[in-house]
Parts: sequence; structure tokens; C-alpha cells
Amino acid sequence: MPLSARKENYLAPSQRLNQFVAWMFAWSFLFIFIDAPRLYAIQFNFKYPPRLTESQVAELGKRALPVTLLNARGFIITPSPQPPSYLDPNSGDSYDATVYGYIDNPILGVTPRFAAHCSRLADLPLARKTVNLLLLLWSEVHTRLGLDHNLNNRVVQVWLTRDGPAGGEESDGQVFLTGILHPRIPAEWIREIAHEYGHLMLASPSGYSKPESWANGVLGERLFIHWLEQDVENKKINAASLPFGGLNDLKYYSTRQVNPLIAQAEAAGISERILAGHNLAAFNAFTELIVVIDQQFDMPTLNGSPLTAFDYERSLFTVLSTRNEFEINLPFDLSRMALLLPKGKWRVNGPSTDIESSKPRPTFQLNRGNVVTIPSDGWYILKWRKSSNPGRLILRKL
Repeated sequence: MPLSARKENYLAPSQRLNQFVAWMFAWSFLFIFIDAPRLYAIQFNFKYPPRLTESQVAELGKRALPVTLLNARGFIITPSPQPPSYLDPNSGDSYDATVYGYIDNPILGVTPRFAAHCSRLADLPLARKTVNLLLLLWSEVHTRLGLDHNLNNRVVQVWLTRDGPAGGEESDGQVFLTGILHPRIPAEWIREIAHEYGHLMLASPSGYSKPESWANGVLGERLFIHWLEQDVENKKINAASLPFGGLNDLKYYSTRQVNPLIAQAEAAGISERILAGHNLAAFNAFTELIVVIDQQFDMPTLNGSPLTAFDYERSLFTVLSTRNEFEINLPFDLSRMALLLPKGKWRVNGPSTDIESSKPRPTFQLNRGNVVTIPSDGWYILKWRKSSNPGRLILRKL
């Protein structure tokens, strides 16, 4: 080879270094470009995570921790990288890390149910424990009562904040756990989270003067923890899957808050007079009633037979027939509607009305005193002059 050619191909050390850097940059770009679909195919929106496929869960690897639930399995997912930080416009708090709770069963698929947000990466272990417990509670409620989250609020937002006293609150379908750095025994973590989830998932009377207006939070504690205790003891749930403490911590709560209520009700019954009140005694009597019904009848079954839709209809008649008065809302855009009415003799305050049975029975017209006799529980057709619609009827027992 001519000497001149060799000189033309010779590169100074600085030139070789530049060429090496250029090649490395090109290869890195190509690697990222090729690998990007695999690494970033799953986009985790901060508050509304996506539905996943089985292959996507497998792709997440160790970022998706499996949890065995009742009649389902769950996943605790910690995305990496995390979604961008979220600045709460109301409190001004910044949330830098999120853990998601997914459920997976043959009917529902791999769908999100919880998003737990914390202000520091150091709080991620607590967020994972919180999601773990909530997934277990979800499976208890879904298995025993057939309930799931509201379609408009399918993913429950959970906010873990360092500020404030140790406590919790449910507001507008969201759960707030405050003062998370304050020390709590495991049973207290379980109680607090079950309490707030009870507000979300259970119906209850309201208007109590103490300890709070709605009873479904305390009812959630007492039912959910009692169920968890039973299922861990019966080995339907592995004790190792409990994120806070173990079986003894569940028993610690139950022996103080659940078992005494069951024993008291089974020994002396529950006073209907007390149940009708709005004070602390009435509040406790309501939760005592539901807990003992669950203990004796295995909700939602009666004597081993599942409750049917017919049972719910019959219970409405039972409730209405005990009332001295109840109201019916009338739609403004109609002059005819079907409604459920209990048997009995009633005085009706409202427009001129005809009531006819949806079965082959005669029409019951209201007389001048607006009195009607309903011969049996059932569906009836109510007719009125559209122009005279007052918005509601009031029925008073005679």
C-alpha cells in the first residue's frame, strides 16, 4: 500500500476518541429506539392506571408482586419509572410515588382497583402494604357480598401524607391516611384502613350524634377484620399475605370489638327501642345487629341458601309496612308510573290519582278523602293528571 494512503487513513488519538464517542452514541440511540416499545408500552397515568393483559403483567416482572385473594389473585404494581409527580392543587402537597393495586379473575380480567400515592420514595413500602390490605378487603367484600367499586370510581385513590395527626378520612370516594410517620401497632393500621374502606363499600343509617354521623366506617372495621380473621384461621388466606402483623393482630381487634357484640346479642337480643335512636347506643346497636346477622346467617345467605332478588323485594315491603308514613317521588315528565306498594289502608296527600294493579285486578280510585286500600304487596300502576304533578306523594297509614 502506498505510504500516502496509509497516512490518509491514520487518525490522531483525539480523532479516534471522537469517532468512538460518535459510534457509542449511535448504538445507544439505536438500542433505545429498538427497546422502547418493550420498556414503555405500559403507560401508568398517575390517577387512572390502564387495564392490563396477562403478558403485560409478566413483562413487569418483579414490579408486579402477586397476592393470593379469595376467588381471585391480585397484583401490587410499582411502576419504574414512576409517573410524573403530582401537585395537589387543594393542599399544595406533592406526591412523588404511586403504587397500584390490580385484581385478576376470569370475569373481570386484570383491572385496577387502587392507586396509593405517597410524597416520598421512602414511603413506597407503606404504600405497598396499604394496597395489599385493600386488595384483601376487596376480595372479602366481593366474595361475601358480591360488591365492587362504583363504575364511576373504579380506582380508589389513597393519599398517604406525612402531615397531621395519625388518622384517616374518606371523602368523595377517596381515602386519606394522615400522619403516616406516627408509630402505630399493626392492629391499628388494619383498623384504620378497614374503617375508611367501610365508608366506601357499605350502606348504613346516618344522623348519629356519636361517634360519627355514618356507621359504615365502624361496621367496616368489625365485619372486614372478623372476616379476615376467619379466613386466615381457616387457611383460605395465607397468614403470610397479611401486610400488617398476623393472625394475632386480627384476634387482638376481634376480641375487643367483635366477639363481645356477638356474645351480648346472642345472650339478650337487641333492643328495637335503642335501634330506633340516634345516640351512641343506637350506633353500636346497629353495628352489633349486622355483625350478629352475619355470624348467624352467613351473609348474604339465609340458612345456607343464597339471597335472591325476590328476598330484597320482600324486605322492602316489610320495611314499608312498618312505617306510619313514606314518600314517593314522581317524575315530572310522566303521568303514569309503576311502583311498589305495601298492602294496607293509606291516606294519600298529592294530586288526583288512580292506582291500578299491574295484575288483572280493578283500578283503585282515591275517594274524596284520598284514602286507598291496597289489597296485597306488589307492583301497581299509578296515574295522575300531568298538570297536577306536585313532585311527590305522601302516604300515611290509617
